[in-house]
Amino acid sequence: MIWIKIKALEEQISKDELTEKDGFNYLLINLLYGVAVILVPTINGFNYVTITQFIINSLILIVFIKKLYRINASIDDRDFLKRFISISWVVRVRLIFYYLILNIIYFQFFSMSTFTFKNGIALIFISFIINFLFYFFLIKSFTRLKLLMQSS
Repeated sequence: MIWIKIKALEEQISKDELTEKDGFNYLLINLLYGVAVILVPTINGFNYVTITQFIINSLILIVFIKKLYRINASIDDRDFLKRFISISWVVRVRLIFYYLILNIIYFQFFSMSTFTFKNGIALIFISFIINFLFYFFLIKSFTRLKLLMQSS
């Protein structure tokens, strides 16, 4: 994996030497970076909520992305990025419903004016549920895709 030399990466891509696994590694590192960028610069700075969310979300991301990659490899080991990006968009749109319900429940039981330990635990739990559901639905979709492609 190339980290700094963009011309070397461009040359690798132009010669069609970038493998599906290379694409997967770039996706994984980009997603981990995204988790860090979203969670680290919070209003309250570093606290147990942001650190716990970062750790849990990173672990979920690594475990489930590897699982998705293995499912895709068992299909035909092609087009992982295209499949992941397109399916994840539809899953994200569908998750808006779950996110809204969890937020309504959260605001029924917790006040935003005072932040307590219970509020923090609830936020960690909501983050975990949304992240877990995202990858769970992705895995279900990739599994259905596998069955569709094997039956045709």
